[in-house]
Amino acid sequence: MSELNNNKPLFWPIDWDDLTEAQRFFQNVPFFGIKAFVKRFLDKRMKCRTKEILYLWPDIQQVIYTRDIIIRFLIDYSFWEYPLFHPDDPCNIVFWKPDENLEIAEILTRISHQFSLPIHFFDDFNHKTLLQLVEDIASGANIQ
Repeated sequence: MSELNNNKPLFWPIDWDDLTEAQRFFQNVPFFGIKAFVKRFLDKRMKCRTKEILYLWPDIQQVIYTRDIIIRFLIDYSFWEYPLFHPDDPCNIVFWKPDENLEIAEILTRISHQFSLPIHFFDDFNHKTLLQLVEDIASGANIQ
């Protein structure tokens, strides 16, 4: 349990490109599939985080404002029960939900509307950290 009691960035516990045939076939089975395993793993890591993680974020008002709005959307869509995010958490994990890809599109649409950004602004968000995305949004939206 000690390896979970930290504020390090999230990571995938498996290699999605190296699943066995059985893992691929049963990946969506509730409680036993690989997606359920990954969700439990990530939830456990998030639950072990402390509020000190917030001190890792830049103390810039636009960044904090943008981060907090994005986190509120993530909470609204029930992506995470414990929304303490590391700035280096990968977006492909932060915006991952094992059962709903449509919700990802919807949350990105809401973020784009909130900050008056074109939806194509998020074309490569899966290759960014949460901080990179937040900074891009904050600078692209010209938040005052």
